[in-house]
Amino acid sequence: MTADLSLLVRLAAMAHKYEFESLLRWSLKKLDGHSAKISNQLISRLGDLGRRLLILSVQLQMSSLATRIEDSWIRDIRPSDLTQSQKVFEAALDVAELSPIYRQFHGKVYYAYLKAILKHNKSASIPAENPAVFINHVSSKLSRERTSRLYGGFWSLSQLQVRLSVPPQIRSEFSCSCHASPCVVAWKEWWNEKLRNLNPLPQDPGDLLQRIQILAARGIRRVNRSKNIDRHNSDNDYLDNQLPVVPCSSKMVAQLGEMMEIFYETLPDHFMIPLE
Repeated sequence: MTADLSLLVRLAAMAHKYEFESLLRWSLKKLDGHSAKISNQLISRLGDLGRRLLILSVQLQMSSLATRIEDSWIRDIRPSDLTQSQKVFEAALDVAELSPIYRQFHGKVYYAYLKAILKHNKSASIPAENPAVFINHVSSKLSRERTSRLYGGFWSLSQLQVRLSVPPQIRSEFSCSCHASPCVVAWKEWWNEKLRNLNPLPQDPGDLLQRIQILAARGIRRVNRSKNIDRHNSDNDYLDNQLPVVPCSSKMVAQLGEMMEIFYETLPDHFMIPLE
């Protein structure tokens, strides 16, 4: 499989360089088919071949192929093997730093490595009691610039985690006629209750948002049942997870989805990755 893939990459690159359109379309179709089959085999381990795959797929605007490669690469950054993860991390950054076109991938790579370190070293979880523990862990292994970006992201995400300890405001354009009460009050009470009940409380703001979003999604699917549920019913799972039955319930879920999207879109900002 690897030999076939290598041949297809070289063929696609040659066709692109010399503008052999028919050969390019054929090779990319074959390449896309192969990449789908090997996406779980950690493309990052292909070394220079994986690098060429990603660069080529981005240059040729094959977004699905590029995303598949990026996701496979990022999945190989894991806490169980931090030594190998660092190699993958730096190899991924070598590509991400080539052009601003890789900015989103750039942020995801830093975030994946940060999570791997924090899971590997529980004493440096977000927010850390002693940030020096985290700095010392990475500073001797990475360049000064990469260490700076990693620690900057660590600090920035720590601040986001603190902000999420307070219920976010419901967007004003979502407001209904009786928004101030009960919607706002119910939303704040629900958010605080979910934070209290999450055990353990995720120390990564991305994981925290995802957990709350899951709870909200479960709740909104059950909102229609609430009119027929006795508050003393033994269905504790339902009562624990339902969203407040208020006019803005569905809009709350929509906002949580948007918050999750914004979180991933702004990952490069947390790690101070330039726009150009």
